Amino acid sequence: MYRVDAPKIGFFLFLLAIIGIVASLFVPTKIIEIGTLIYPKSASPLNKGYIGTKKLYDLLQSMGYEVVIADNEEQLLGYAEKGATVLIIAPDKPLDENESLILYNLWSKGIINLIVADENTTSNALLEKYGLSITGKALFQYQLNGYYPYPYAKLYPGIDKIQVVCRFIRTAEEGNTTCSICKPLSRQNLSSLRFVLRLNWASLFTISCRDDVRYIIIGETMPSVVDVNDNGVIDSDDVKPGEYTVYIVGVEVVSDKGSRVIFLSDSFLFTNQAFEMPMENESYILFVKKLVSNIAENGSRIIIDNSHYIPEKEYMNLPYHPAV
Repeated sequence: MYRVDAPKIGFFLFLLAIIGIVASLFVPTKIIEIGTLIYPKSASPLNKGYIGTKKLYDLLQSMGYEVVIADNEEQLLGYAEKGATVLIIAPDKPLDENESLILYNLWSKGIINLIVADENTTSNALLEKYGLSITGKALFQYQLNGYYPYPYAKLYPGIDKIQVVCRFIRTAEEGNTTCSICKPLSRQNLSSLRFVLRLNWASLFTISCRDDVRYIIIGETMPSVVDVNDNGVIDSDDVKPGEYTVYIVGVEVVSDKGSRVIFLSDSFLFTNQAFEMPMENESYILFVKKLVSNIAENGSRIIIDNSHYIPEKEYMNLPYHPAV
């Protein structure tokens, strides 16, 4: 019988290992390129820059909410079907008709609440379900100082139904339909419910009458003017003497089931930049905290939509050695 010489086999394996290590020193290192999605130009909760909403995400978590980021339409609608408050902040890509209809139906059944903040027209497929739309035309304050033309606004952070009743300001008519438009009227101190904050790019809201909807005005500008020709300045195309007026920048609608939707025509209120503004950051943060807590129960789920932003791909080069 042939007998294996264990010491010789061990020595042979040791030599092979040494040869492999020495040979690997002469094999060039390879580079692996790894890509990741970033959102530097969007109001994404994954963006830590000025226009991002990472600080909003952190704030909601600190308030005890279960915060979920929906990266695609399937996640957005799937999470929403289980019940939540959905936040849609300044989407880059338009909401399509199908997802808008699904969100509207979930809201009308009392399954979700909605907060939508958008100065562009990308949310209009959803807003139109409520007889609303955003024109994308900027609102300017009536006294330009050459640096910051955007207006201040009186904002109500959601309507506490126990504390506030509505004072009807008019019943609008359009064709054969009518709709009720009202403003909050506090039984207590109104100033405790109202914030006066500088907007950044508020757009003009339009309200078409829906006879099954009561519109509650929760945001109005100080006397302002519409930038009709989109040139960034107030000129004769925009305003004639005495035409400065108050414009709606926030609307709330309540369903028959008690679910709520809040529309704001300025996303700036939720951005990292607003949360970092010197001297005013606490006002913006407090407004958002009151707004969310008035609409979402403590500890409930909040979905932040991340599916309508346009990402960029960032690449990282990592060295890799074949011998590893």
